Amino acid sequence: MVALVSLGLAGAAGGQPGGGRSETKLRIGQSATFRGTQTVPRAKLRFTLLAYVDPVRSRLYRPREGTRFVAFKLRIANLTRHRWQGTVASWATLVGRTGREYDVTTPGHVQPWAVKLPALNEGMTIEGKQTVVGYLGWALPKGIKLRGFRYQLELGPDVSEWKLVRRAF
Repeated sequence: MVALVSLGLAGAAGGQPGGGRSETKLRIGQSATFRGTQTVPRAKLRFTLLAYVDPVRSRLYRPREGTRFVAFKLRIANLTRHRWQGTVASWATLVGRTGREYDVTTPGHVQPWAVKLPALNEGMTIEGKQTVVGYLGWALPKGIKLRGFRYQLELGPDVSEWKLVRRAF
């Protein structure tokens, strides 16, 4: 189990699409399909970024002074008959307006945080042919402005980045 977690963090730490892979550029509302290669080679998940909320209010937590919460509303469909288990946040990269990348290994006050329910931040299981909708939340310093949400599942060959348009709820 420790090896699986280490693989996840190593994948997220790179923050770069691996070895010459092409990156699909998307808008909010568009979908991308991701194939797994590491822990679940038969994985095939379709992600749709439904909304980006910045800042988001949480009924669960208050942000630390100087930080804010943001949330990405995602629909994730398992396109296979096989169960997928993993942590959605491990493979996400937030792209700042300056091009700087932030992920689960970024030190400081940037971190995934379950700010809105149903939360997709923890480990989860998506059964074959099942679709889930929920929020991937993050705590960010107030000064960081985001321009993109990038995803690459399990170091797989598919990388997509959604252009973010800021909306507050």
